[in-house]
Amino acid sequence: MIKVFCAKRIVEKLPRKPKACKEEVKPLEQWCVNLLFSGSWNFVVAMSADTRFGFVIANVDQEKFEKLPELLAEGIRKAFAYYGIRQEIMDDYLSEPPVLYGSAGVDRSTWGKLISVMKYVEFLALNKPTSDAIPIEYIALMNRRSVSVGGKDGYHPRDGMLEALQAKYQMKPISSKAFELTATMDLQMFVAKRVLEIPVSYTFQDLHKAFQGVMRWDNCHPYKFVVADKHICGSNDERNGEHDVPAKDTLLSDCLKEGDEFTYLYDFENGWKVSIKVTNTFDGYDLPRPRCVEAERAAPPENVGGISGFVKFWEAYNNPDYPNRDALVKGFTVGWDPEPDIEHLNYRLIR
Repeated sequence: MIKVFCAKRIVEKLPRKPKACKEEVKPLEQWCVNLLFSGSWNFVVAMSADTRFGFVIANVDQEKFEKLPELLAEGIRKAFAYYGIRQEIMDDYLSEPPVLYGSAGVDRSTWGKLISVMKYVEFLALNKPTSDAIPIEYIALMNRRSVSVGGKDGYHPRDGMLEALQAKYQMKPISSKAFELTATMDLQMFVAKRVLEIPVSYTFQDLHKAFQGVMRWDNCHPYKFVVADKHICGSNDERNGEHDVPAKDTLLSDCLKEGDEFTYLYDFENGWKVSIKVTNTFDGYDLPRPRCVEAERAAPPENVGGISGFVKFWEAYNNPDYPNRDALVKGFTVGWDPEPDIEHLNYRLIR
């Protein structure tokens, strides 16, 4: 049974005051919630005390406080579903409604961790206000952020929750459907290639971020995907036709099937074009993020000047005596290597 410990701000809003919890609580069953006021927005911020995995309920009014256990169960279920956690695990974990308790007896350090999460949510709220009941984007940002645990940096709450569920249920917590995508980029001097595995439940915005990672780009230019007659655009500013749709709301599963070919366009001024083919669809994918399984040759550096600029850059990079070599190469080679390190590319996909 999930036991939810409520901070004073929450207790004051509840129609019935919760009692203190007197029995021992297993780590994975203990959650903590607090109330965040940010401008005109009220958020209930929820966090697993064991893993720091969390979510938020936005636009909270008194009516929502009266059904807070149901909303918390819905939030946990949506957060789990976002990562593709098995239905049988969700059903067992939420087999009983969460029970609310007062905060007495909870380790003070746990509340300190929750305060840290609340500060992060407040930053998101100020920059991305929303009226959604359970903002999915907040789930992603909260749970992949890097925090320190036991003196070590780089811990991700998402991965902590997956490890805890695997230990509890003795099975991989994720088993989802995925696409294998083969992407090529003709750069005249050579062809750069990436093979990605990515959950079919991802959006095209997620796919864009994945390509930014494996191409080692910095996500600082417009983009769009061309799939059949659809233009799937990164922002409303680029949508100007009846077939244009937003990338953040368009699922891969709604537009793609095995054998399809489509195009990813990035940085319209430089004119980067990536040709993509759906080479396979398969079940049993066990990660909450994409995976790069093959990488050949580097993508061009950002802002190098399109194909013609990259050709000059490549010639200068390989010839110490090339005229004006410093001007053509300097500033573009930081972190750039003609042969990509697939382990590093996958690290970029974790972020």
